[in-house]
Amino acid sequence: MFTAYAERQSVEHVAAKCGVHHATARRYKLADRWDERIANVRAKAQREADYTLAAAMAQSLGLIRVFKEKLSAAISAKSVKPSEVTIADLERLVRLEAYVLGAAESRHEVIGRFNDWTETELEHYARTGERPTRSSGSAA
Repeated sequence: MFTAYAERQSVEHVAAKCGVHHATARRYKLADRWDERIANVRAKAQREADYTLAAAMAQSLGLIRVFKEKLSAAISAKSVKPSEVTIADLERLVRLEAYVLGAAESRHEVIGRFNDWTETELEHYARTGERPTRSSGSAA
């Protein structure tokens, strides 16, 4: 019955699937603490998923840093031809490292709609962070 409850947390679902009265399913649910068991299973699954993600990120970060060290040594020794590595390659590597460490993917942030704002209003907002006030209230 617990397996049926794990599929869908409903006493009625358990009763229908297992062929028992809903009161029987409810009694087992309370006696065996199914909700607590479900919460424990979910928490364990989340911890394992977090650990797996952290391990994958650590592995990726390690690979990025090894490559960065080798690239840095090759550049210092001048054993890399300009056609083999570009500034864009280095920039991508640095961005990738920052991303794996949790930095933002992009510097773009959309705060609201600015379509009807004048250039002066946009400049004022960029300097002060204050939205323009209008008597019509269309941009406020």
